[in-house]
Amino acid sequence: RRALGYDTSADSTEALFELIAGQPYFHLEIDARTYQRRDGSSTGPDGDLQAPLNRPLPIADYLNQIRADPQRANYPEFGLYQQFSHQPEASTDHSQTADLMSYQHSRRFHRNMSLHGNHYLHQYRSWIENHLDQQLQQQRRIDLDSLNAPQLIIQINRWLQHLRQFSCCHFVMAARLGFYFAESLRFELQQLLGDQSEHWVGRLLQALPGSRINQQSFDLQAVAEQQLELQHYLDRYGHLSSNELELSLPRYDEKPDTVEASIETLLKQDPQHRQAAQPRQMFERQQRQRKQQERQLSELLDRLKVSADKRQQIWSDVRLARRFLPLRETIKYYYAGEYALIRQALLQLSQRLRLGAGQIFYLQPNELPLCLKELPAMRGLIKQRQQQHQLTLEIARQQPLAPVIFGDRIELTRPCGNGHLDHRDDAPVVSPQTNSSQAHNGQPMAPGFIRGKVRLIDPQCCDLHQLMACVDKDDIIVTRSANLGLAPLMRKVAGLIVEVGGLLAHSACQAREAGIPAMVLPNATRTLAEGTLVEFDGRTGLLYAG
Repeated sequence: RRALGYDTSADSTEALFELIAGQPYFHLEIDARTYQRRDGSSTGPDGDLQAPLNRPLPIADYLNQIRADPQRANYPEFGLYQQFSHQPEASTDHSQTADLMSYQHSRRFHRNMSLHGNHYLHQYRSWIENHLDQQLQQQRRIDLDSLNAPQLIIQINRWLQHLRQFSCCHFVMAARLGFYFAESLRFELQQLLGDQSEHWVGRLLQALPGSRINQQSFDLQAVAEQQLELQHYLDRYGHLSSNELELSLPRYDEKPDTVEASIETLLKQDPQHRQAAQPRQMFERQQRQRKQQERQLSELLDRLKVSADKRQQIWSDVRLARRFLPLRETIKYYYAGEYALIRQALLQLSQRLRLGAGQIFYLQPNELPLCLKELPAMRGLIKQRQQQHQLTLEIARQQPLAPVIFGDRIELTRPCGNGHLDHRDDAPVVSPQTNSSQAHNGQPMAPGFIRGKVRLIDPQCCDLHQLMACVDKDDIIVTRSANLGLAPLMRKVAGLIVEVGGLLAHSACQAREAGIPAMVLPNATRTLAEGTLVEFDGRTGLLYAG
């Protein structure tokens, strides 16, 4: 963020995440402060330094908006954080002058971000991608079997350091740039088109080339059609899983039979549906639709007599958002490969230490060396954390935590059936069952209207084959969240509902690429019962159950 011109404090990374009752929470107030643009000042005609051109961020206003609607905490950089300023009318009023200065600084910042974006794309093509790929291939050639326990710990820390200082940094950089230009596009279209803006953004940002995760779906189709060897597919994508950021979960290349079974499941689909859902053909069809949307938007801007400068900015934002959103997924593909390497080394270390299955994942990285000196004590710590983990899972099953927790009202915060917070002491406990003809307001992620049956899935407990086998073309997946490894599943079902996400989430991008409607509905896995018939509109986020 600093490299892009944001004023980021030193403590904004250490305290960004927090465990509450065993669940990881994101500290939104700290994150919001990292969107403060670096103070810009100007020199007046008499040489005196003028006031900063940008105003302090309205953090309190952000939090109040989230109190009123907790769904606004999902991807707050898109629609919540005020990153852009309206162009004020000419006036001699002091407040109007301040607005003009803020607008001018906002425009300068946008120009700088565009320069950063184009420079980064050049750097990525020149050497960044090559480094990511070579690093992954070289590290995969290390013979972990030949390393003793101390050497394994050293190797794990080297990989963690590379993640922290390179791979994850570039992922965040690509995501930040992609989100910024997508939000700039939404902001400009909102001024022109009002509530229709997000519909246009979703249509303009679908079927984007350059994502290794889209290529995964194309290659899975190629394996099914015997145009690509299964081993080649596993060499490319074996480091992914149903939740690639959970180290304790096995990767696809650890259970290649599940990938084979997934391909067999695809081949068992009725020929008509399989032909209609072929990823590459669907992708090409969506690209044609996107180009048609571009022509329609261009005609609409003509009718509105939008200035040439404004049109140029809109199409520049479209171009840069389209480059960085798939690039974010490609970089995540590479650093998920590094996660898989760390997992392999941890499993080897676990064998050397003679720990039970999965026990090593209860330790922190800085605790690994202690296992060499104080193994009995570390075994006790692992057992304690296992018990705590089971307790928190049981608590979450009985009464899930609220999606958003406010520190000043923590003792009164409970989740309601509609996903909002209830601060009353007598707030009722929500039943996991849904009533007939019950309406829910969620957040749109991918456009389309669909009617189908709820299929509750937990990627933590199932592998790809189990997930592919338990759903069919009329099902609507309902899950906590969806990561990259579930991309093939998206192309087999009718729709997607997640509890956590937003228009720019990985799950939203994959749903749009798969051509299925998607929405966010907080507490969906408890509000919607298995097998319930639901219909929802991925353009508005309105769902009817029963």
